[in-house]
Amino acid sequence: MMLARLNHTLYLAMKNVGLYEWNGENFTSSPNNDPNLIHCQLLFTYDDRLWVGTTNGLFQFDRIQWQKIEIFDKKNITAVYTQSNIIWIATQNDGLYAYQPQDQNYRQFLTNSAPITSIFSTEKILFAGMYKGD
Repeated sequence: MMLARLNHTLYLAMKNVGLYEWNGENFTSSPNNDPNLIHCQLLFTYDDRLWVGTTNGLFQFDRIQWQKIEIFDKKNITAVYTQSNIIWIATQNDGLYAYQPQDQNYRQFLTNSAPITSIFSTEKILFAGMYKGD
């Protein structure tokens, strides 16, 4: 289960259940919720957008509507991370991406790597954790 909070709403992503919102009084299913998707990662960015990595691609929620990010359609997203204005996106079998949402440009890295399971950084270095440390 993954948790993320924006203002007074808590978002919960649960395997085989989907994405739910808690407003302090009620749980509600998020719009376009699909319990068949495994939500692996939730991330809020500086502009209050919720990013959700799933087994079927990357989605963003601007507190009004959901949008599927088409260039990541059908990719198995295993981790998302933000650094400055870049969304770093790790995948099961397709490497690591640096995505700039403002202009929808992206760059792919580590294309022949093992599945990436985590991303984190220091001020100047980005680290990608891989299955079995490859």
